[in-house]
Amino acid sequence: MRRALLLATLLASGPAVAKGGRAAAPPPAPRLVLQITVDQLRGDLLARYLDRMGPDGFRWLVDHGTSYAACHHRHANTETVVGHSTLATGADPAGHGMIGNTWYDRDAGRLRYNFADDDHPLLPVSDAAPKAGSGRSPAALRVPTVADSIALAGQGAAVVYSVSLKDRAAIAMAGHAGTALWFTKGAQAFVTSDFYVDAYPAWLTAWNARGVLASYAGKAWTLTHPRDTYRARVDHPSWEVPPDAAFGRDFPHPFGTADDPDFAERVLTGPAGDALLADFAVAVLDAEPFGKDDVVDYLSVSFSSNDLVGHAFGPSSLESEAELLGLDGAVASLLRAVDARVGLDRTVVVLSADHGAPEAPGEAAAVAHLDAGWLPSDLTALPEVRASVADALGIAQAAVPGLVATYYHPYLYLDVVAVRAAGLEPVDVARAFAAAFAHLHGVATALPLDDVRQGRVDPDTPMLAAIRRNDVPDRSGDVYVLLAPYWQLPHGGVGGQDVGVIHGSPYAYDTWVPLVFAGAGIGHRTVERPVATVDVAPTLAALTGVVAPAGAVGTPLVEVLERRSSR
Repeated sequence: MRRALLLATLLASGPAVAKGGRAAAPPPAPRLVLQITVDQLRGDLLARYLDRMGPDGFRWLVDHGTSYAACHHRHANTETVVGHSTLATGADPAGHGMIGNTWYDRDAGRLRYNFADDDHPLLPVSDAAPKAGSGRSPAALRVPTVADSIALAGQGAAVVYSVSLKDRAAIAMAGHAGTALWFTKGAQAFVTSDFYVDAYPAWLTAWNARGVLASYAGKAWTLTHPRDTYRARVDHPSWEVPPDAAFGRDFPHPFGTADDPDFAERVLTGPAGDALLADFAVAVLDAEPFGKDDVVDYLSVSFSSNDLVGHAFGPSSLESEAELLGLDGAVASLLRAVDARVGLDRTVVVLSADHGAPEAPGEAAAVAHLDAGWLPSDLTALPEVRASVADALGIAQAAVPGLVATYYHPYLYLDVVAVRAAGLEPVDVARAFAAAFAHLHGVATALPLDDVRQGRVDPDTPMLAAIRRNDVPDRSGDVYVLLAPYWQLPHGGVGGQDVGVIHGSPYAYDTWVPLVFAGAGIGHRTVERPVATVDVAPTLAALTGVVAPAGAVGTPLVEVLERRSSR
């Protein structure tokens, strides 16, 4: 029964035949799906350093699995929650609803964090109560995930967990039926909300009591190989912004003392954060009965430290190279643990990323002589924008700010009540702002989203399609602003300082991610044809014989299914 969907999907004309004319034995049914996601892992970065990596981590996946060399996200807002939700559901943001890490809640009149839910507070890990507003649940995710499909197929017997350093990564992958666990820097512990459990299990409390993060106090992130063996540059030009003065611009990067307010962030910005998460993931494997029966289970492990490093130092920095080499060790330890407890021959492993990343604007300008730079975080505050809008609408410049609810890139949200009170139509105001933004140096285009929804925007380009796929009318803004390539807006990083690299665009450097399926009889192959991240969840469903997630729009990847059937 579990193979019915798989067999119906295969394009092979007949049964696999072994040498000598005998039918090859089918691979054993998978008992576990291990979904590994690396935050901000651009599609070229693994290949860049793969020859420096050990045999049991990323190289094992690439050498034993089916890799897709041209996998891209199809949506415009390439951010953490958007990419994770797409990988989990097989839906575009227009379907799953997670248009960005944050959006403007028109009903509440304030910005809303994606999975925030005051009805489901965090469970305290000490006598101190969690801070107000820290509640979390997947309620805002509008469609099921592949983890939900696995849970439904298991009729209550499937073990479904998702772990990450980021709440939005863990929650997106766990879906509605799984248990999401994430790390909070304030408590220096893995936590969850009462949506998932009523009380922490003893094994989780015991892991938190080990004080793994605190063990890094007084230590530093150091290079593990001779400095001259690294391929990345070994100095930091002026375009790179250090995360904070104490962490520094060069190795070693000291973590500081445990009572330093930035201590946790510094430890997590690098391989120490990956090792911490892998250690916790193995604890989950030991505590829960993964792979102990014939019901397929699910474990998502989303590594976040690469994103912190990329933001602070850039994807071509020495820190990025050192991070990926360290992450390889964490992935290897995770795969070894899965092999020992379940067996990689009974585990479907999929590796991908939530988004990529550009090079820093200064690097793009200095090295490639590209037009690149920075714009202010609120484009509506620019005098030339206000003057242009006022002139287009026939109002005083002083009245322009009152028409805006907020600018949260890439969206401008209008205060519709104020707009109508001024005797104006929202579509006219949106067009005026879009025209003003489009004339700014560093902006590629700006589109009134009502015109996009009504089909009044030409030509119908791939960029426009990506913007449409990211559009949810009750969450998206009134104007979408697309910056020119390698142009960025400020964003706070470690120590609250602006970071050097920002992702989030529909450009190839942000949409290109690795995709590898391995284990469970999947053979070695590299596929060059373009595929999309919406294909991941339907492929996992086909491999495990469960129904595809209800909102999935992707297609099962036939190369993975063929290679598994012919093993």
